[in-house]
Amino acid sequence: QALDSAAEMRALARRQESDTTQG
Repeated sequence: QALDSAAEMRALARRQESDTTQG
């Protein structure tokens, strides 16, 4: 579960960065 949580957090972080870059 810990690995999944870390992966999700990373995915969210990358997604936020992408949104910021696009915006």
